[in-house]
Amino acid sequence: MKTKFLNYPIINILFIIILLNQCNFGNEKYEIFIDSHKIKVELAVTQKQRQKGLMYRETLPENEGLLFVFPEERIQSFWMKNTPIPLDVAFFDSDGYLLEIQSMEPYSEKIHQSSEPAKYALEMNKGWFKKNNIKRYAKLKLSKEVQEKIKELSKKEK
Repeated sequence: MKTKFLNYPIINILFIIILLNQCNFGNEKYEIFIDSHKIKVELAVTQKQRQKGLMYRETLPENEGLLFVFPEERIQSFWMKNTPIPLDVAFFDSDGYLLEIQSMEPYSEKIHQSSEPAKYALEMNKGWFKKNNIKRYAKLKLSKEVQEKIKELSKKEK
């Protein structure tokens, strides 16, 4: 039995695109804070998640970002290969204190390294930290839910 819906291929394609845009594909968002600023983030805990980062993303909603969690505190390196949106990356130590913020340009293969050992890095839209007056020693606060999710993903990595 053929339905009228299937007779309109363009509608089928549009429906699939809308459906795909609504799916998170496991990219759950979690609430974190930097001082009193609430942010929604996806987590990049596994090596595969960290390698992909925000590559191929066309947009990043305001007050949303990607929190990279590394297995150990050390000098961390980032680049923007295949990343079309301008970003700032903030590096945090293992106690959650902001060490520094660096701006990164779309598609650049320039390496951005933390000047001090970092445990976390947070990518946000370029200018977000300045707009919110977030400076060195601001405190990253992770909820128990986020800490548990990080532990769970870290175990899967091993």
